[in-house]
Amino acid sequence: MQVAVGQGWRCAGGSVFRLQPAQNSGPAGSISRLLNFTVPPAGSGPGTIQAGTTRYFQAYYRNPAGGGTNYNLTDALEVQFCP
Repeated sequence: MQVAVGQGWRCAGGSVFRLQPAQNSGPAGSISRLLNFTVPPAGSGPGTIQAGTTRYFQAYYRNPAGGGTNYNLTDALEVQFCP
């Protein structure tokens, strides 16, 4: 999918779930995230991640220097959770 959001595009479609807590990318501009499969959204409810499923992840970031809406989204990442 491609929906205009901020200064970019939301590529991940369907239901959207937010992983908490938010992370700071620091000056390098990169993050990594461990998923906790014992708490929502990954561990229970409609966002449950099970073996054999495919999920799409996209990060939201603030970009005050970019002007306009002051935020953007990264490219989406497809992840397959193998059994």
